[in-house]
Amino acid sequence: MMLAASGSSAALAQPKPITIYLAGDSTMAKKLPEKRPETGWGEMLAQYFQDSTVAIDNRAQNGRSTRTFISEGRWQAIVDALRPGDFVLIQFGHNDESKEKVDRYTPPADYRNNLIKFITEVRAKKATPVLLTPVMRRKFDKDGKLIDTHGEYPDIVRSVAAEYKVALIDMQRSSAAVLTSYGSEGSRKLFLQLKPGENPNYPNGIEDNTHFNPFGAEVMAGLAAEGIRQQRLAISKSFEIPEAAQIVSGGRSMSSTFARSKSSIERRVVGENTWLRRSGIDEHAELMAHSPHAVNYEVLESEEEVGRAMLAEIEVAARKATGDLTIVILGGRGAQALHRLIGEKAKTNELDELLSRLNVFTQDALAPMRMDNEFSFVRDFERLLGAAFFNRVKSFNSMQTDAEDLEAEMIRYVEALEATGGIDIFFLGLGPEANAASHICYIKPGCGAGAADVAGVIPISQSIVEHHIHKFKAGGVHPNQADEMECRNATRILTLGPAAILGAKRIVQSIVDADSAPAKVDSFERFTKTEISDDAETRARQLDENPGLWIRLNPNVRSLVLPNVVRRSN
Repeated sequence: MMLAASGSSAALAQPKPITIYLAGDSTMAKKLPEKRPETGWGEMLAQYFQDSTVAIDNRAQNGRSTRTFISEGRWQAIVDALRPGDFVLIQFGHNDESKEKVDRYTPPADYRNNLIKFITEVRAKKATPVLLTPVMRRKFDKDGKLIDTHGEYPDIVRSVAAEYKVALIDMQRSSAAVLTSYGSEGSRKLFLQLKPGENPNYPNGIEDNTHFNPFGAEVMAGLAAEGIRQQRLAISKSFEIPEAAQIVSGGRSMSSTFARSKSSIERRVVGENTWLRRSGIDEHAELMAHSPHAVNYEVLESEEEVGRAMLAEIEVAARKATGDLTIVILGGRGAQALHRLIGEKAKTNELDELLSRLNVFTQDALAPMRMDNEFSFVRDFERLLGAAFFNRVKSFNSMQTDAEDLEAEMIRYVEALEATGGIDIFFLGLGPEANAASHICYIKPGCGAGAADVAGVIPISQSIVEHHIHKFKAGGVHPNQADEMECRNATRILTLGPAAILGAKRIVQSIVDADSAPAKVDSFERFTKTEISDDAETRARQLDENPGLWIRLNPNVRSLVLPNVVRRSN
C-alpha cells in the first residue's frame, strides 16, 4: 500500500514542462482558418520539441509592433505567466518600422527601449529571453539581388543582444541566405503566392512577399531551431528532429545537424587519449591517401603584414564562394593582427557582406574551465574582434569548456562544423615541443591521433599549459590569479583532429612569435625538413612524434612567417 501511494504521489509530482513563449508579429503567429494556407513559422517550431519536457505557447499576433504588443497587454500576459526556467523568443520589426502605419510604428529609440524592457522583465522572473532579428521579405532588384527592407531595426536587435548579453538568433541573415539561394523566382515557393481560383480563401489570388506558406514556415522554423542549437540554449537538449524536418536551401535538402542520438561518430581510446571519428573509415587507407608536400613558406616583414595577408585569404575565398564561408580561427599571437584588423573593419560597413556569410569556429581549448576565464580563447577573441564583429558575423562557434560531458560536447561541435559544408580555410600555427617536435591545434606528440580522427579529448601536458599561458601573456593579457590557477588546473585538451586538417580546402599557417617562443625556430626547421615516409607504419610514427607534420599532407597550404622564425641557413 505504501509503495502504491508513493508511486502515485511521484506521478502527480512530475515537474511541469518548460514553456517557450513566442512574442512577435504575423510572420511568427498562428493563423485563422480563413487565412490558410498562410502559416507563421512559430506554428512549425513545435515539431522540433516532441518531448514532454517542453511546451510551446505561441502568443505572436498579426500586425503588432513592440509598442502595440505592450499597449494591448499582450506582453504583460506573458510576463504574468512566466515561471523560472521558461524561455521567451522575441521577434519584432516588420511593424515597428512601418512609418506609413501610424497605429503601429515605433521609432528606433523606442524600439530599443522596448527590447530592453522585454529582457529585464523576463530575467526578473528567472526566465530566459532570446532576441531574434526579423525575417526577410521577398524583395529583389532588377539584377536579382535581395533587398533588405528593415533598415536599422535588425542592427538595434544585435546591439541590444550584445550589450545585455542575450542569446541572438539572426533570422534576418539566415533567411536572407535562404532567399538568395532560391533566387527571385524560386523564392516564391516559400511565400503566400496563389493564382486566382487556386484557393477558396483567396478567390482572386494573392502575391504576398512577407507571409509564408506551410513550406516557407517550415524552412524558417528550421532556421530558428538551428539558431537555438548554435546558441546552445538549454532547450536544445530536448530537440527531437522529425524525419521530414529539413532546412531547404536552393532546392537542396540539408538534413538536420543536431540529432545527436543518431550520430555516426565512434569513440577510439589510445592510452588516456580519446579520439572521435566517423565510423567505417579505414585508417591505413586514409593515412596513405594523402601525399606529402614541401613547405614553400613566405617570409613577411611584420605581424601586420601577416594579418593583411590572412584577411586577403578570407576575402578571396569569399569571392569564390557562392554561399556561406566557414573558417577555423587560430588563438594566441599568431593571428592577433588578423583579428585586430577584422575588428577595426567591422566597425565600418566594409566587411558587412562577407561577415553576413561567415561561420567561425575555434580549433582547441583547455578544459574544464569557465568560458569567461581570461585564458579562454573566446575571451581573447572577444577582446580583439570586438562587439561590432560579433553583431555582424553569421555565426561564431566555440567549444564549451564548462560542459559536464566533454566528449558529448565535442561530438556536438564536430557535427555543427560538418553541417556548414566543411572548412574553407583552416588557420593554423605551430607550437614548439621537446626535441624540436611540434603540436598543431593542440594535437600533442604521443597522443595517438590518426588520419580519420576528427576531434579529441586528451590529457593536458605541462608544456602545453605553459605554452598556452605564455602566449596569452605575450599577447597582452593581464589575468587575475584565480583565472591563472583555474587554467593551470585544467586536465583536458579539446581539439580538432587530423581529419579536420586533411579535409580543409585550404590551410593558412602563420608563425610570428619566435621572439617570445624561440623554440619555434628549431620546431619550424624540423617541420620543413623532415622527409615524410611512404611506408604507412613509419609515417604514422613520424606524425605521432611530430604532429605539426599533418599540415604537410594537405595539398593546399600557405605558410606565412616572420624573418626570426627561419634559420639563416634555410
